[in-house]
Amino acid sequence: MLVGNDTEKFDQLLDEETDVAVYGHVHKQLLRYGSQGQQIINPGSIGMPYFNWEALKNHRAQYAVIEVEDGELVNILFRKVAYDYEAELELAKSKGLPFIEMYEELRRDDNYRGHNLELLTSLIEKHGYVEDVKEYFDFL
Repeated sequence: MLVGNDTEKFDQLLDEETDVAVYGHVHKQLLRYGSQGQQIINPGSIGMPYFNWEALKNHRAQYAVIEVEDGELVNILFRKVAYDYEAELELAKSKGLPFIEMYEELRRDDNYRGHNLELLTSLIEKHGYVEDVKEYFDFL
């Protein structure tokens, strides 16, 4: 669900027993309420924060801390923490992360091209990823 969706969409995450719903995948921190008043949060993204508002763009890792005391929600804290993403890139390269060119572009330039089928196809061919996957499943 995207952060701008109507409340009715977010209500699908909730039922009568849910006080707080947590969801992910959209790479944006979010706090909002369902139509009955329950809280809905998205903690954000550790490695791929997404911002369409230019002044908010940064590489900080995002997460949320939910404080519960005696079964009651006490607080929700959203955090953004700077980290050495160049060191992370070097680690990813050393571990053979697939599609490293795309990941490097994402980390350095905030440019995500994961839906570019032409680029994906060329990288799959360049690095022999189809063969890697076949070998993996043959191993199993």
